[in-house]
Amino acid sequence: MARRARLEDVARESGVSKATASRILNGDPQFSTKESTRQAVHKAATRLGYVPHSSARALAGMPTRALLLLSPSLDNPTHSVIVRGAQAGALERDHVAFMVEDFGAATLTSSLEALIDGARIDGVMIGSATIEHPLSSKLAALKFPHVYVNRAVERSGRNVVMQFGRSSELAVDHLVSLGHRRIGHIAGPADIWPSKERQDTFAAVIDRANGCEGTVVSTNFSEEGGKEGFAYLYDAHDVTAIYTSSLAQGIGALAEASRRGIAVPDDLSIIANDDFPVAAYTSPPLTTIQTPLFEMGRVGAHALVDQILSGEHRDHVVSDDPVVILRQSTAVHR
Repeated sequence: MARRARLEDVARESGVSKATASRILNGDPQFSTKESTRQAVHKAATRLGYVPHSSARALAGMPTRALLLLSPSLDNPTHSVIVRGAQAGALERDHVAFMVEDFGAATLTSSLEALIDGARIDGVMIGSATIEHPLSSKLAALKFPHVYVNRAVERSGRNVVMQFGRSSELAVDHLVSLGHRRIGHIAGPADIWPSKERQDTFAAVIDRANGCEGTVVSTNFSEEGGKEGFAYLYDAHDVTAIYTSSLAQGIGALAEASRRGIAVPDDLSIIANDDFPVAAYTSPPLTTIQTPLFEMGRVGAHALVDQILSGEHRDHVVSDDPVVILRQSTAVHR
């Protein structure tokens, strides 16, 4: 196998010193030289197939153009869409986002801290929606570029979110317009910030609606969670409509209704937050709230690159409004 081209090879080929070749290839903004010299070095690097080593770039204090994205379980399609948006946004700004599934293990946190300490990455996107994260204090102490996507940390000025509560407004308004007055909400876990926002907004909208009763139950963002939430709301509170905080919960609630012989939407209406292709293939197809998850990931990457380049940070709220996708799981209350 041919030997990998080294920096001294590029320097020799272009007729400059190793130090000069290094500063040109790493894009050192403080280094001034002739344009012809720069071109000679870059042409030599291309001919030799030279690729700068990440360790050398780190030692030189040069940017790696690498972003680290910490994402919760990709079993949840919500996170997969955010990841795709972040990767697209990073590429738009000449960076690459590397995704790590964040399962909360101490060994993972230790490995990520080593990446940060070694300057192997330029910034971190924390996509976990839980309120606390073990890396937060270290990143803040180091003033290392980072943003929070799909969550909010008070007074951090680094949050990238959407209008989470707007989904609840649209869902309740839709159900009320169909004549439903006893509406149940299957919320997500209490420590998930977007879920809490949707739950709080649900309660506020129900209070504003004349003659409406709202009941909330918190479960996991899963089909099983939807099944459990359905049992509680339908058996104990006789609701005529259910709004779920995730599509998986909506599918679970729909399956439990079918198992019990409850006709949807004739006997009960169901609407779910977030819209993915599978919603069109349930029986009946689920009415959903389509949210700007991709755009939130994209804006998160842009915000992180801006922070890396300028040293400044601020909160961002994606302005795109959620949209009700009408299918066949909601109908006029009889």
